Amino acid sequence: MREKDPNTPFVLISGTIGEHAAIECLRCGATDYVLKNKLERLAPTVRRAIKEAEERSHRKRAETELVRREKYFRTLTEHSLDVLTILNAEGLFLYNSPSLEAVLGYEPKDVAGQSAFELVHPEDLAGVQRAFQRALENPGEVITHEFRCRCQDGSWCHLEAVGQNRLDDPEIAGVVLNSRDISDRKRAEAELREGEKQYRLIFEGSPTPMWVTDLETLRFLEVNEAAIQQYGYSREEFLSMATRDVRSSGDTERYVKYINEVIKKQSDAGFGRAGLWRHQKKNGETVDVEIKWSKITFRGRNAVLIMAHDITERKRAAEALEKSEASLAAAQRIAHLGSWELDLKNLEDINSNELRWSDETFRIFGYEPQQVAVTNELFLRAVHADDRQRVAAAVTEALERKSAYDLEHRIVLPVGE
Repeated sequence: MREKDPNTPFVLISGTIGEHAAIECLRCGATDYVLKNKLERLAPTVRRAIKEAEERSHRKRAETELVRREKYFRTLTEHSLDVLTILNAEGLFLYNSPSLEAVLGYEPKDVAGQSAFELVHPEDLAGVQRAFQRALENPGEVITHEFRCRCQDGSWCHLEAVGQNRLDDPEIAGVVLNSRDISDRKRAEAELREGEKQYRLIFEGSPTPMWVTDLETLRFLEVNEAAIQQYGYSREEFLSMATRDVRSSGDTERYVKYINEVIKKQSDAGFGRAGLWRHQKKNGETVDVEIKWSKITFRGRNAVLIMAHDITERKRAAEALEKSEASLAAAQRIAHLGSWELDLKNLEDINSNELRWSDETFRIFGYEPQQVAVTNELFLRAVHADDRQRVAAAVTEALERKSAYDLEHRIVLPVGE
């Protein structure tokens, strides 16, 4: 019976059993015994035996569960990347999980009984002590703190510790900490700060006016010094304005349409050129600018970085040149005087160089401007056959000596004249 179910109670009933035999039966596993001449004890004995069996069964299950939980907890602490620590009220180590060695290089037994504060970076010590004191004064409150801790090799590791005062819990009787290595996160944060610093230096130091625009409100989010100098607004004035406020009235509608139909539809890393726009300074003066842009995320908002290159002088110079060329063309037409240009990139093969005629030269040779492709062969074919050799020799000599030549010759028009 014991082999089938060891927890089954066994009560021995006998009329002749002696004391020695009864003790031997109990030693062999009997729960109790009752003599036949005292059967009134049987019912209480059976009830007691059943109750004791239930208590043993409950205790066995509790012990089994305790073993399971201890094994589960040990597995977690041994393989966890976090360090589980228990400190007493003075900050001395009572317990460290095995992961302490993987994170800081110490074996738990090496620091047992030592002060945890001895491992804290001097610059962080005051903050750690304040956080620990707060935990002591506020049992049950969960406190999170970041600090640097000395590793066994002398280097410093950034930890994030989450702690709770459990000194009143008799099963723990300490301050429980769960510490995590956040060194990689700290390095990433430092690199991000450095990147932002470099961006700020480039942004602020750029000679080209630049600003950041909120894609939803179209308001200025940031502006560099070059923009402040170019447009005449202070930084505070800029940041209270929308970017449409610096555009001439004729460009406002086109600007909003460009934002909605081009920039917003680009990918998150999109960039492009918006072409030429006319902006207005604070003093009312207008400037021509060439806009380049790039979509970015700025302070958690969808934004666009704008670069506005002032091309006012360049545009005026181009317009003046165009006007001058038009005036020259008009003068040549009135005087019936043409001009031509020959690039001299290749002196070995003159015919391979580009030849350009003015509009009036086309007309002199009997063509409409740009009607035919101009080449040296076309020019020489147009020269009268009796003058061709003399003209070619004069041009060659001028090129070789890098001198001018003055020559009269006849040409034959396409109509034969």
